[in-house]
Amino acid sequence: MPLLETLRQFDISLADFFSMFAATCLVCSLLLAALCGPLSAFALECAGAARRKAFYDKCAMQAAQLAFLLTFALYAALGVTLFTLINARQPELLAPPHLRRVLVLAAVPLGHFVLLGLYLLLWAPLRKLRALHLLLGLFAALASAALLFTAYLGAAYASLLPFALNDPPRVFLSMLNLFLSEPPQWLFLSYACACGFALAGALCLLWLLARRNRADFGRDYYTFAMRAMSRQALIFTLVSSGLAGWLVLRMQESALSPLGQAWEPALLLPAFGLPLVCCLLWFLVIRSQTPMRHKPGVFFAGVFLFVAFCAQALGFLNALPQP
Repeated sequence: MPLLETLRQFDISLADFFSMFAATCLVCSLLLAALCGPLSAFALECAGAARRKAFYDKCAMQAAQLAFLLTFALYAALGVTLFTLINARQPELLAPPHLRRVLVLAAVPLGHFVLLGLYLLLWAPLRKLRALHLLLGLFAALASAALLFTAYLGAAYASLLPFALNDPPRVFLSMLNLFLSEPPQWLFLSYACACGFALAGALCLLWLLARRNRADFGRDYYTFAMRAMSRQALIFTLVSSGLAGWLVLRMQESALSPLGQAWEPALLLPAFGLPLVCCLLWFLVIRSQTPMRHKPGVFFAGVFLFVAFCAQALGFLNALPQP
């Protein structure tokens, strides 16, 4: 694999690399799930308002609860990590001249967190004012979508991030211009969104199992919610796998990417085989009359989906031109 040759050049052990890679994939997967969770919750609430069924509303509320907890945990961890790194390596950024710009950049995720918190906190008080709560949910969903897009731009064009403190609008416009001029970036963003919805569905299934005894809404509700989240996870897992396959073909046509050598069978099997196993497990939940009894299947489907996400990410990373 080309990536392994690069690791040998920089004297990085495989154990260290895969540990860091797995941790990075875990953070990315949780971040995608946290940002796509509010969009999923808003869609469920809209469906509930249109069909006038309370089960949709309860399922949307539990999906929003999970998204809020994931967002809080990730923002807290990332904030502490970034503060520690800045204080250790570039303490001048915490001085008054630069601190204001840092706070401006931090206002975007903070605003998203506040909107999501209000959306969840006002769920019961605004129950009779459904239109107002849906408007608040729309703002939270749009903030999540905007933050997801911004995070993707930052990840895709990380080399421009050091200049963001000096002139954030110009750097963002430069990233946007690069994004629009590279058609494959649309495929990668679509793939990331599909992965986010699939991961959000898989995690929400585990959340439903964990909350069953504390939030007892009845057997009929949990039958509905388990099936609804299984459908979401199944559909978007198939979509993300299809987009991943399309990206493989697109990159294989590029002269810059030796995909014929990079995507070896050792990566293809978990990257595209495990998602099919996950879909089979979720299909069994959908067809079951007692979905709550499929706890082992739901758990292993979540694990397999994460392993598949790691394998696909490793395949794309290995397919990039190595230095």
